[in-house]
Amino acid sequence: MAASRAEEIVLEAVRSDLTPEPCATQSLRRPLVRLLPRAAASQANWRALPRPAVSALFLHLPVLDLFRLGHLFTPRWLEVWRGDPFEVHDAQFARLPIPRSRVADAIGTVLDMYLAAAEEDEDVEGGTYGAVGHGRVKSFRVESTEWRAEHAARWCAALQRGGAFEVVLFNRGFSGDPPVLAPVPRGLRECVSLRVLHLGFFTVEAGELDALARAIQLGLHGCACRPGVVEGVVAGCRQLEKLWVHDGSLEHVAVRSSPQLWRLSMLRTASRSLTVDDAPLLQVIFPGSAATLRISRLPMLRRLLCLDLANTSLEIKGDQVDSRPPPRIGCWQVPDYRQQDVRPKMRSVVMLRLIVDYAELGAMTPLAVEETLRRFPRVSSLFIQRKKDVTEAEGLASITDPHYLDLFRGVECVGRTLQCITLLNFQGGKIEMALAKAILATAKALGTIVLTHDDDRPGIADALLEADQALDQSPRNCNNPLLPLRIVHQTMSGFEYNARLG
Repeated sequence: MAASRAEEIVLEAVRSDLTPEPCATQSLRRPLVRLLPRAAASQANWRALPRPAVSALFLHLPVLDLFRLGHLFTPRWLEVWRGDPFEVHDAQFARLPIPRSRVADAIGTVLDMYLAAAEEDEDVEGGTYGAVGHGRVKSFRVESTEWRAEHAARWCAALQRGGAFEVVLFNRGFSGDPPVLAPVPRGLRECVSLRVLHLGFFTVEAGELDALARAIQLGLHGCACRPGVVEGVVAGCRQLEKLWVHDGSLEHVAVRSSPQLWRLSMLRTASRSLTVDDAPLLQVIFPGSAATLRISRLPMLRRLLCLDLANTSLEIKGDQVDSRPPPRIGCWQVPDYRQQDVRPKMRSVVMLRLIVDYAELGAMTPLAVEETLRRFPRVSSLFIQRKKDVTEAEGLASITDPHYLDLFRGVECVGRTLQCITLLNFQGGKIEMALAKAILATAKALGTIVLTHDDDRPGIADALLEADQALDQSPRNCNNPLLPLRIVHQTMSGFEYNARLG
């Protein structure tokens, strides 16, 4: 794996998957503010602050500032510091005047100092070590620091003693070299107090993470997962709520009987098959590049995102959805499914995101989308993402292109619940415009079409203008004739930002 690709994986995980950074790290992101001292200002006034105020202030001080300034607020600043759960983030050590190779040692030193002081208090007070407050490691995040096996052993031993709640550990390699996959540190596998764990660029063997029975979030980013890893985690971690397996490669994956899981994400992960069954609270699935996706007994599923129509075979309750339907007589003739369509459906899904290869599916793309939508009768938000650029065979759309008025007649979600369509990576191709107009002609509740595009693409302004004119002139079958059609232009960067917030 190239170093640049590894950096992208880490940044994507930090932006989208991890919990917010500690307050002290966020302080580093803010611009510096320099205030002129008051004429009568005195450090003695700082000592007058009550202990809760000093404690709250210390939570916002990066490590370097804490050790430089802590004694100015109270001579017992170490006691105040260790009175709160500890959050350590390697980003706070970047400002230390030490070589980059020594940062890992500095992290271990600060961690040991915090825990050693707490252990002294335990000996004196006879408290329960690892309870909330003294000695509790709330968060330990190492995302960009070079470290070796001996560093990991030292950290993990301390994390076990401190009853760590969250650990984020990325194996980044040395001196800009791409990361070399390493085994998961043994001490981390045995840290049974963990509730949140994110690992990057490790080799994960089957059964290694099964002992983390209290985990509620688990993320594997750029890891080599052996067969059985996901199944073992799901079976062993009965409290698991979120599972990420990103930027990897798997064989056959089965997620079954997971009582608490509500988010499953396998973005940029290739697998031969993904089976998701009997997850009563599951609400979100990102299936990744699964050749076959089988879903059943998911009563709370709300969002099925990034489903590749050309490369993923979808099975709902054992019945396969034909994403490549055979051409019909007259090409656009619509069969009457109102009486005979008793095939299994996912009625709980309200948001569906399809990835479409217009070049591969060609003129059959609208039929493939129609066949898929028939299985999701309650969709209100539909995202259709273009996979490849417009080919010469497809060509660009124009207002003179024909309309396929009856293509989606009888599709329940189009006729009743569909309110918004978003065309991702919009380029103005003939087929994607034909698809949008066909849905618009039948959708009775549709009020918004969002064209999400790349501003730097040549000719995109002309394509958007043509699309606006074509959609404005396209016939509609709306329940409320006073409901205007909103056509919104959005950049891809803006869409990605809003998606991360949501």
